[in-house]
Formats: sequence, C-alpha cells, structure tokens
Amino acid sequence: MEEVEYEYALMKVPHEDMNKHFRVVYKQLEKDMTNLTTSITALHPSSSSSGNQGNVDTIDNLISKLVSLKKKVEETQQLQIKTLNMWDSRVRHVVSAISSSSPSSASAPSSSSSASSSSSSASASSSSNGKGGRSKRGGGNDGGDEDGFENFSRLRSERVIIDYMLREGFYDIAMDIAREAQITELVDITAFQAARKVIAGLKQNDCSDALSWCSDNKSKLQKIDSDLEFYLRIQEYIELVRKHKLKEAIAYAKKFLAPAATINQQHQQIVQRAMATLAFLPHHTTCSRYLFLFEEDRWTDLICRFKQDNYSLLNLPSDSLLAITLQAGLSALKTAVCVDSPAKKNINCPVCDEEIGQLAETLPIALHSHSCLVCRISGEIMNEDNPPMVLPNGYVYSRNSMVAMSSKNNGRIICPCTGFVCHFDDLRKAFIS
Repeated sequence: MEEVEYEYALMKVPHEDMNKHFRVVYKQLEKDMTNLTTSITALHPSSSSSGNQGNVDTIDNLISKLVSLKKKVEETQQLQIKTLNMWDSRVRHVVSAISSSSPSSASAPSSSSSASSSSSSASASSSSNGKGGRSKRGGGNDGGDEDGFENFSRLRSERVIIDYMLREGFYDIAMDIAREAQITELVDITAFQAARKVIAGLKQNDCSDALSWCSDNKSKLQKIDSDLEFYLRIQEYIELVRKHKLKEAIAYAKKFLAPAATINQQHQQIVQRAMATLAFLPHHTTCSRYLFLFEEDRWTDLICRFKQDNYSLLNLPSDSLLAITLQAGLSALKTAVCVDSPAKKNINCPVCDEEIGQLAETLPIALHSHSCLVCRISGEIMNEDNPPMVLPNGYVYSRNSMVAMSSKNNGRIICPCTGFVCHFDDLRKAFIS
C-alpha cells in the first residue's frame, strides 16, 4: 500500500542504531578480550612462593576484569533487547496498516461476518495469552474497537507532530505527547536527544561536542561526502583570530586546515581566504570578502549542516514529515486564483490563508482539468443544487448565501466586495455549461 512506502525511516532508524552500537561494543569487547588473553598467557607455573603470589595477584586482577566485562555484556544485551522491542513494535504497527487495507478486510458486505468473527477470535486469543485488556496503541490491530487503518492514520498524525517538535528543539513537549499517546517506541526521541547536546554546544559557540560527534561517525560521514568537520575547524580557527590569538591560530591551521586544503580544491580556496583574516582582522577592515567569516550567522549555518548530516546518517528526510505532508496537500489545492487574485480568495482554502499559504509559495500550481465555481461568501461549491446567482453589478455568489443574506436584510442583497445594494428579485440565475 502507498501509505507504508513512506515508512522507510521508521524501520531504518532502529537498524542504524543497533548497527552503530554493535560496532562500538564489538571493538571494545575485542580489545578487552585481547588484553585478557595476553594476561592469561603471561601466567606461568613457579615453585617459589613469590612467583605463586604474583600469579595469584594476576588472577585476582583477571577476575576483576572478567566481572567488568560481564557487566558490559549484560548492559549491551539490555540495550539490544530494548532496540529489538522497538523494532518489533514498529513492524506490528506497519503490519496493522497493511492488514487493515488488504482486499480481504475491505471486501463486500458478504465477507463482513467472517471479518468480524476473525476479529473476535483474535481478541479471544489475546486474552488467552495472558495479555488481557487493551493492547498498546502502537501495536497491531488485535481486535480493538477502532478500525485498523484509522488507528494507523491517527498514530501517524501524532508521530508527524512529534517529529516536527523534535526537529524544532521542543524535546520535552515531544516526549510528553509520546508518553500520553503511548507511542514512545514509534518515535525517534533517543536519536534526536543524542543530537541535542551537539546543537546546544553550537548555540553556545562551542565546536567540541560537534567535533567529537564527527570523530565517532567519521567513516559514515566520509561515505556521504560530508564537509561538516572542515567547516567546524574553520570556525574554531576564526574564533582564535577573533580573540587575537594569532600564534595559536597559525598552529591550528597547520594541524587541521592545511591537510584539508591539499585534498579538496574548494576547501583550499576557503582556507586561503580564512588565512587572510590574519591581516584583515574584523576590527581593522570593512572588506566584505573577509568580514562574512566573522558573522554570527555562521553558527546557525553549522547547526543546519549538522542537522542535515545527522538526518542522512539516520536515513531521515531532510524536511519534517509535517512540512512534507502539508506541502503535498497544498500542491494539490493551489490554483492561479490563490496567487494572482487576493481579492477572490476562498475563505475555506488553506492555500489562501496567510500563514498556511507561506508553505505553498514555492509550490507549483496544480493542474485541474475541470474547474468549479466556489462561493466567496460561504466557500461552498456552486452546482445544480446550489446554483450561482448573478448580481446586477456582475458579481456572482451562491444561491444559499444570497437566501441567507436576504433573510437577514429584509430581502436586500449587499455585495460584500463593492457594497452594491439590490433586491433579491434583481438576481439572475446563471447556468454552468
């Protein structure tokens, strides 16, 4: 089904999280096991009491290391179980949407009785397994009161809102919504919280956490050709120049910027311009070619770069699901009237709304092969049941709106656009061909 095709990130994020954690833990365990093997190999039999005492001390040290290693393995196992449970909840969530939209569940009324009995059987099976009561909202459709697809759509709406809150930095609100909706396993709060510290550091003009993140994800960042670390290094160099620590800045450039300049031609030009700031200090020059390197907006640019790279590593879309969903709907509603005729805007059209319409500014105008007339007063479509009525001044409104206005004004009609006044009997019915 089409709805499930957009759930790639929902399944991919826990996979990437488990893969990353496995690689980190595997390297650490391999290192610890190598040290233990080396220590055990170093043990040798000895007849002297001093040699035996040394072996005893070594064995005690080995036991302490083994206990610590066992604790690490248990912690790793708990984290893996937690991730697997999250994965399982997401799989059941997607499966519930597929099963509810399958032909068997949406067939003719003749099959409704069998579907109902199947639902009752599933509910009884759930109770017999010792899981009495309502299941979690994030699970499958185990015979609940609500339709499976409606439940899936409602949970997706809540997930979309939580995703937007997390991207905008409203972590506490997002966690409250997730807990209230009982869908903590269906949203990527942990992934966004890991980036929270980095973003907070960049907002305070500190690159240390961001550079540490780049070091932890160095191999993956290289695969996506990320230049985040380079721009972080440039910014740290600029901050040294800003503080007039010129010697430290030169040493920093030799260590971090010079190697990058030899690999990438574009980076070389940026490094050359950055090195020129040693002569064009921010308080001694008005040259825009170098002054822009000292602007505070560069920290905002670094935050945006980090977010985009983080989303790429997590296989998340660069834009929020809320923006994507809204723009998809607005692109189907946008017409030339919404853009070129502000006076003719429809009160019920979201594209014509000043705030929501900002999302549609860059969207193309939808192609409608069949047009329709919409009343400017009520927003209703004018058809044979609600025909268009033409005023003497040429303006057209729906009959329902004119009847309502006439009853309020003792038979008088007042054009809302021009203020023209006429009687209801003066209106002429128009026919749509």
